[in-house]
Amino acid sequence: MIVSCIAQTVMLFVPDFKVRTCMFFLMGLSMIKVGASFIWLSEMVGTPYKSTAFTLINFYDGVTMAIVCIYYIWVSKSYFWICLV
Repeated sequence: MIVSCIAQTVMLFVPDFKVRTCMFFLMGLSMIKVGASFIWLSEMVGTPYKSTAFTLINFYDGVTMAIVCIYYIWVSKSYFWICLV
């Protein structure tokens, strides 16, 4: 997410075509995680286990947001950076 945010911010402020092309490439690489994992998992896992495998991917993808929320509730009270992102 950090790489995607940086790439999108650079695309907003830099009008150069080559730089924007590189940032689109970085943004695409940073978002390949969930899409590629779903495709690879659907091809590698047997039919009876697909729902369990997809549930695990969604769980681990969603637990990141829960950890960030817990961090900002109990560890740091500075919400500026999360609001900025």
